[in-house]
Order: sequence, then C-alpha cells, then structure tokens
Amino acid sequence: MCRLADKSKPLSYLDLGCGTSSLAGNILTNSPTPVLLVLLDFVSEALHYQKQYISTCTALIPESSCQLVCADVMFLPFGDGCFNIAVDKGTMDALLKDKVNGHSKAQVMMSEVRRVLAPGGRFLQISDEDPDTRLLFLEQLNKVNSSHVLTEQTTLDAQLLGDNCESFVGSTHCQTARTLPVSKQLSSWSFKVIPTSWNKEYFILWSDNHH
Repeated sequence: MCRLADKSKPLSYLDLGCGTSSLAGNILTNSPTPVLLVLLDFVSEALHYQKQYISTCTALIPESSCQLVCADVMFLPFGDGCFNIAVDKGTMDALLKDKVNGHSKAQVMMSEVRRVLAPGGRFLQISDEDPDTRLLFLEQLNKVNSSHVLTEQTTLDAQLLGDNCESFVGSTHCQTARTLPVSKQLSSWSFKVIPTSWNKEYFILWSDNHH
C-alpha cells in the first residue's frame, strides 16, 4: 500500500462487495499511511453492519476515514481514475455462480474496475477458486477492450455515509457499461496462496492498472 500512496493525500481504497468482512477495519487500524476507505455493497444490511463495526475501530492515522456506498459493482458511481486500490473478496465468485449471465457480469465488473482505478493503481482479488482457472479467466477479461454486455437500463440509488455517518443520497442512471480504450487494461496477474487455520486455502491475485 505504501508504494501506491501519494503523500499529499490519503490512499484511496475501494472494497467491492464488502459484505460483513473485517478486512477494511483491519486496514483502518493498521495502515501506517492515511487511507480513504470506500466500502461498497448492494445489500444495505451489510453496510449497516459495517457502520457499526467501523465505529468500534480506531484509525492508526487520524487523517484516515471511511465511507459506505450502496451500489452495484457493475455500475460504480465514481469518476474515472479515482482509486489507488480496488479489492474484491469473493464478489466475482458470487457473480460467476450465475451460470447464464455470470461471465458477462464479471466482464462488466472488470470494465468498471479498470475505469475507476488510477494509473498505476492495483486490483486485488481474493478467491477460493483454483488459481489456474481464475488466472486464465482474468487474462481473458483483460483482453476485452470494452463491455456492452448489459443493455437494460438500470437505476441505482447510491447511499453515501460519510465520516460522521451523515447520509448523502445520490442516483446514477446507466444504460450500458462504459467503453474503455484499448490501452486501459490491467497488466498480467500474479497470485499467492493464503493458508487458513481451518485447512482451507484462499488465493490472492493482483494486477496493476496501466493506461
């Protein structure tokens, strides 16, 4: 994380489908550099849980902050290039469980991640799928220059809960996934194994964004 930090402003971190994970809280309490954590989930109950959980965490750096956003990972309500790090902990796994539209949804999600990552930003994915299978799939997604997979109009209410948990309600109206230039693709992926105490292996995969 320190490599990606800009000393003039906090490191911007997007959690794609945060659920009830403690990952963001651990970053908040342990990061030696200021961070702006944005926790995004489509399920409002998960965000209410995170609101309570984050309130119990003490940031290591006072300048660090956290925001909660209710939105769809396929239609991210953010501008281009505004995050240094995007993390997916099982969200693409969940999309791929849809045997009919799963690959198309994952393609749109990847397109959106590429769009919101800053040049040199990093995408981290945590999955329990066999890394050989997932790496091949991710590389295939990287070759897609643009995604026009979902054409149905979608309206999302994006609820932003700021540092003081004050509510801000916005709306994004999307007809299709945005088109990305050929050059804006993630570079080759790397991965490592994460063993657990309950005899299950997870895999963390990462790639840097190059324009």
